[in-house]
Amino acid sequence: MTDSSVSLPEAWGSYVFDPVGFSYNVLGYSPQRWQRDVLNSLYSDNGKRRTAVKSCHNPGKTWLDAVAIVHFLSTRYKPKVLCTSPTAHQLNDNLWPEVHKVLHESKAQLHRWFQWQAKRVVYKADPVNWFASAQVARVQKGGPMGAEAVGLQGRHADHLLAIVDEGSGVDDAIWGAIEGSLASEKEALALVTGNPNCPRGFFFNAFHKHRDMWNLHTVSYKDSPQVSTKWAEELIKMYGIDHPWVQVKALGEFPDEVEFGLIPLWAWERATDPSIHEEIMALNDGIGRRALGVDVADGGDDRTVIARATGPVVHSLDKMSKLRTMAIAGKVMQHIEDFDPEIVVIDADGGYGAGVADAVLEAGYKNIVRWHGNGTPRGVKGKKMFTNIRAQLGWEMRIALMEGKAAVPVDERASIQATTIRYKVEKDGRTSLMSKDELKRQFGLESPDELDAIGYALAPALVAPQIENVSPAPPQAARSGRRVSRNMMIS
Repeated sequence: MTDSSVSLPEAWGSYVFDPVGFSYNVLGYSPQRWQRDVLNSLYSDNGKRRTAVKSCHNPGKTWLDAVAIVHFLSTRYKPKVLCTSPTAHQLNDNLWPEVHKVLHESKAQLHRWFQWQAKRVVYKADPVNWFASAQVARVQKGGPMGAEAVGLQGRHADHLLAIVDEGSGVDDAIWGAIEGSLASEKEALALVTGNPNCPRGFFFNAFHKHRDMWNLHTVSYKDSPQVSTKWAEELIKMYGIDHPWVQVKALGEFPDEVEFGLIPLWAWERATDPSIHEEIMALNDGIGRRALGVDVADGGDDRTVIARATGPVVHSLDKMSKLRTMAIAGKVMQHIEDFDPEIVVIDADGGYGAGVADAVLEAGYKNIVRWHGNGTPRGVKGKKMFTNIRAQLGWEMRIALMEGKAAVPVDERASIQATTIRYKVEKDGRTSLMSKDELKRQFGLESPDELDAIGYALAPALVAPQIENVSPAPPQAARSGRRVSRNMMIS
């Protein structure tokens, strides 16, 4: 039965308001209990058209969205399903392949009736009027309304379902466009799922001031057998149940707005998405100074971390431990030869770090920055605002990440470090950052090696115009050849 003119089985009409039965009998899947609760609430008789799910990390949200999409397409006449997400990565690499999997692995072989395409799923007998489409949520700033959704307006049908994946990252303007589609007096529903990264915006409001209009669900690690209980309990033990990272990743709760927290979790999480990396590079025409950031461990359990960046985009981290000075210097030189950076920022505060910087310079490499965190802030404004250049760089990172102007690699340690560190305003009105010793003493946190390396790699993009005290290379580094240039010192 491959004829596209064949109608959907009439028996499926019995599942119009029974997505759970459809999952068992048509798809051949057994939903988790929380997934059953969510699917049933989509069609509850309480008059609420909107359903929202905030959850811990990886309990099965994407599968839930895919089943909701396929069920709606299979049990309505000429339905339209609008699927969106704040990033192309989440939509195109995660949700849409999951829809393909559900169709092709279904017990009833649904792919006989539906054709999966790169950005659409269509009913073969009526592809124009019967479909699901995937479109990244885009916002155009500066329009007549201030901020407007792009490409999401004007979708209407007698049967319409809006799926919003990773709702915490969706701009309010996007939700405004979706609400326009829900205006139909017939069947118009919305399912919004996501990790509760950001304690603001429409997704947050759905669970707070607008909660009377939503069917609401919270999924913690205890609710899903797909999430490792051991992993979650270890997180709680290491960082405490009130840590923002634990609240979001393990408990499925919105993080408390940490007083004087340097970098909000939502900003850090957004900055790790691959599509954000691509967008920032595109905005800069792919141009930016290639930089290495090197945080050098002084022995013990601390790690030496080397970060690679192009302009405001940090691509990767290379970690190593228990290496001596010359071995670390050798690793740095390997990265220089491979990546050909225009600037190398090495933490020179510790004994090992200073030795590594010396060794790299003596080998004849150019544009080496000796980074001293207690050095003087750059610029007149910087000196008035910050106690040292470490605080200045930290604050510039905060602003760039919150404004979506910098990107960082996915790294669990760096995420926890970024959302733990605090800033404070001193008596003279200047801003300082919590020291490494304070982090260890107050939070039991290891040295923020990954975060520091990321900061050093971003320093040329964020504070480079304020770098001063450029001095010639020392005599022992003044060799002939292309490597020799100068030793730029931040002190």
